[in-house]
Formats: sequence, C-alpha cells, structure tokens
Amino acid sequence: MRTGKRQEAKGGINNQSLITGFSITLIFAIEIAVTTSPPSLETKNILPDHP
Repeated sequence: MRTGKRQEAKGGINNQSLITGFSITLIFAIEIAVTTSPPSLETKNILPDHP
C-alpha cells in the first residue's frame, strides 16, 4: 500500500512540474512574440517601399 501511495505522490509532482514548465514556456513564447513584433512590423513597412 505504501508503494502505491508513493507512486501517486510522484505522479502528482511530475504533473505539477510539467504544468510549471508549460507555463514558463508560454511566458517565454509571449515575451519573444512581443519582442519580435515591432521589427517584423517595420520589415512589412519597408517591403512595400522597395518592390
């Protein structure tokens, strides 16, 4: 019975770390998108000027 409870606890910890890692990845993705947006907008404005 103890082994089963230990495995359950480990599974819970793994799920929590997965969710935490996913949240961190999402935050990084959003930060990268926000940081990369202005240059890409400038590039779109430059492209029509030089056909």
